[in-house]
Amino acid sequence: MNELKAETIINAGIRIAEKNLTSAYIVKRGDEQAGAIFVKIDTLDGFCQTFFTKYQI
Repeated sequence: MNELKAETIINAGIRIAEKNLTSAYIVKRGDEQAGAIFVKIDTLDGFCQTFFTKYQI
């Protein structure tokens, strides 16, 4: 099965954020084909949530 490229997933996330009138930023760019993806969401109350990709080999 073909996996989506990291670049495609990131671009889709940014477009979804813009559509919902929020901001999304790329802080560090790695491998566009198969890089790990970390998402940090600031909840604006002194905390944040972190999500990341997990691959099984």
